[in-house]
Amino acid sequence: MDEYMLLLSGSRVKPMTQDEVIACFASGKLKATDYIRQPGDAGWTQVKDVSWIQNPKPVALVTPLASPKQEATAKHFTSRLVDCPDCGHQMSINSKICPQCGSPNNYVHPEITRFIQEINNIPIKAEFSYSHAGSVLTCHVIQEQAGDALLRVLFGLSLVGLGGGCLLLLIVPMIGYLLIGASLLVSIFMLLLLGVDAISGTPSTPSINQLRIDFSVVPPAWQCNDPDFWDPVKKFFRL
Repeated sequence: MDEYMLLLSGSRVKPMTQDEVIACFASGKLKATDYIRQPGDAGWTQVKDVSWIQNPKPVALVTPLASPKQEATAKHFTSRLVDCPDCGHQMSINSKICPQCGSPNNYVHPEITRFIQEINNIPIKAEFSYSHAGSVLTCHVIQEQAGDALLRVLFGLSLVGLGGGCLLLLIVPMIGYLLIGASLLVSIFMLLLLGVDAISGTPSTPSINQLRIDFSVVPPAWQCNDPDFWDPVKKFFRL
């Protein structure tokens, strides 16, 4: 297998295959102003003068389809290369900037665009936030632990009990002492169990419910920690 030598910002790196060189250029690590020495060449050539790096042939990513569901998913797939809106140079859909001119990559996958346009029609159980970069969509909900809110309510009631006990001391001293003692025990127990931060309103261990979908592969790859909660979104994309 042929190997290519690279000079990145004047520093030589280990030999790479042709595919690795193309990937390095697409990611922005290899610049058009860097140098490459190809197999059989005695000298170095500037990357901008190597046509197969500047305009790589798109890789066919279509896989055998086993079901109508996979066929429908494949229709939503687009090329991994897009044109830079400023200089026209082709770059990876996941590149943050154009390796040729440095302009930011504002590419958004068509399925993510459709999701943004129809998000209000998705019957999700609760409000959620989302972010996207290239072909990756991330949805998430930060949920407070249910027990924290309940225990804070109990702590508040114990404080009310302390106040009521003090008033009862003037009327029925025995009941007042009992109420104050019980309220103090509950308050101390709440402090030990939750801590000062949780009682003041800051959850100690919030739960992050997240869904991540990558449309750069066929079929799209997805990960989540609550499939039932995100089921409407998965159905929207026919996952």
